[in-house]
Amino acid sequence: MLKKILIAMMILAAPVIAADKYAFYAREITIRNWVTTSSYPLDSLSGRPYLIEFWATWCRPCVDNLPLMEELYSKYNPKGLRIIGLSLDQDYDGLAKFVKTKNIKYPIAVDKGTDARYGVYGIPAAVLVDAAGFIVWSGHPAQEDLEPAIIKVLKTSPQPVLEGIDISEFKEIKLPLTEGNNFADVIAQLNTYSSGNDPLKDKAKQIISTINSRIAETITFADSLQKQDKTKAALNIYMAIVKNYNGCEGAKIAGERIKSIKQDT
Repeated sequence: MLKKILIAMMILAAPVIAADKYAFYAREITIRNWVTTSSYPLDSLSGRPYLIEFWATWCRPCVDNLPLMEELYSKYNPKGLRIIGLSLDQDYDGLAKFVKTKNIKYPIAVDKGTDARYGVYGIPAAVLVDAAGFIVWSGHPAQEDLEPAIIKVLKTSPQPVLEGIDISEFKEIKLPLTEGNNFADVIAQLNTYSSGNDPLKDKAKQIISTINSRIAETITFADSLQKQDKTKAALNIYMAIVKNYNGCEGAKIAGERIKSIKQDT
């Protein structure tokens, strides 16, 4: 019933994003700060689909739409979809209190000009970006065609590199396995496990193999974009691999791809 009411309200409202703003490559996301403990390195979005929602606590339709966003996050974040709620609120403390009171699980950040780049002039509004970095859907987040668009874009995306990988059995590894600065250190420790006589040797090998396989899949995806003359999209993915997965063979391969592109331009 809630979704039907939101859809009815959406139909009566004007478009929320200027039509000429969502036909091409996704705009840069800039934030003032994260509000929730759940967050993403923004450069880790390259090579995976994501949904941006523009909203505010003073917008009643936005607040009414929160359960739908939570549902999408719960359902599709484990499958590789990143979701970011970009708040237009100016009062950080008030927003943080609201998020805590509502127990919002999906990542929320204070926006810093992203709404202007997307031509947003009505909220709530959402933008779906595919793994290549192109906008494939835009509109009110209660529209019925959003979820089918999410399903479609996930089917054409490479598998997330670290999704579902658990290193909790490795008690001596104190750092979490995440994209970015910690990654190389954790991989080095896993390599130590895999080359020794530890009971977790085979488990470590399996984890490393899975990560390498997924990075290779992402590189293959970027290679296909380059062959389609979508060089910018491919380059962004290669660069994200180098930055986020340093220490793996895939990062070296991505680095070579970057050198090759720069030599050709």
